[in-house]
Amino acid sequence: MLSHTPKIQLPGQLIYLSFRAAWLETLDAIVDQAAQTQSSSAPGFLEHIPLFSGCAPQIQLDLLFQTWTGVQQERDLTPLEQCVCYCALEELGRLGVLEHHRRLKELVSGPIPTQQPDLLWLGSQLRTILVTLPVQFRQFEAVSDLGAISDDLDSEPQGNTLRKDVLATLGRWNVGFHIFSASKNLLTLRERQVLECLLKSGRMLKPSADS
Repeated sequence: MLSHTPKIQLPGQLIYLSFRAAWLETLDAIVDQAAQTQSSSAPGFLEHIPLFSGCAPQIQLDLLFQTWTGVQQERDLTPLEQCVCYCALEELGRLGVLEHHRRLKELVSGPIPTQQPDLLWLGSQLRTILVTLPVQFRQFEAVSDLGAISDDLDSEPQGNTLRKDVLATLGRWNVGFHIFSASKNLLTLRERQVLECLLKSGRMLKPSADS
């Protein structure tokens, strides 16, 4: 299920819009968290994989921006980053199904000029991507426990590495200031300023020396 040779070519506009969708969904979760809302209706984009249920939204963004950097560099993606891509694509698909026009408009208000996706064809376009991508992108929803991770890999060390990565992810709370530079070409300056304000007010940022 989780390939350890993940050289992946992703279509530019759709992956950009997918990452924008993931960012905006998770921003809502951070707003709820900063306001100490007891019952958040926005758990963050990684909730598309049950394994990541409860992952702090600021950590989800840290992973999102880290993966975005990898996508821009066209480097190999780790299994954890593949999970991020899968969830981002699923989030864009969810917006298309809901026909969330306000959110779809926000997607194209980012730093890269683009057009709103055609809702008539968005679902089929995303399904085509998910079907043609390696199998590890298509069956993540079935991954709900850490034990299954290593069982689904051909190489036990790979499974152990991902298991450790997931455990470390679920156990984190603070993020470093690198999160802002990693969001380049995905967030606008105004969005980065809003994010910084929220992270500081919620004491989610590490001191700069530890970033």
